[in-house]
Amino acid sequence: MTREELKAKVDSMCSMIETFGTMGGLEAGAGDNARMELAGFMMYLSASDGQIVEEEAKAVSEICGIDITTDKMSELIEKFHIYTKSFGNKVPGTFELMVAADIVIAESGKEAMLSRNMLETYAFVGAALITADSDLDAKEEKDFRKYIKMLEKYRNSKMKLTNEESVLQ
Repeated sequence: MTREELKAKVDSMCSMIETFGTMGGLEAGAGDNARMELAGFMMYLSASDGQIVEEEAKAVSEICGIDITTDKMSELIEKFHIYTKSFGNKVPGTFELMVAADIVIAESGKEAMLSRNMLETYAFVGAALITADSDLDAKEEKDFRKYIKMLEKYRNSKMKLTNEESVLQ
């Protein structure tokens, strides 16, 4: 997927989250929160190999639609403790929101795919980030897979899914 296609996917995801957030009684801004949580995930992966390179900052900027430099990424990673075990094990709030929405949708007998779509977006974006600098680092790939599996485990346990196929190839 090109970065333009990924940005369109991220924009669509954020719009969907904004819509469901306001329908669920939240104040406006859930879509922006989702965008920042996704950017945080990308920064987490970027920090995995111990160096943040220009191409990774460019990927975050283009895919998330924010203007960020390597220096700013480093500053944010340090300030918000992004490359920590606790960050890597914490489910983003907007993902929790989409899982909760899916539970309500499933209880009404309809197909619930909001959190699955969000999970796929995280997987596509993460795969693009870890290959952004043309140097796939084993630590980046390990952290990417661990994070996606953590989201899948959360979703599957909350939705009581037992045979859900992983988004990882």
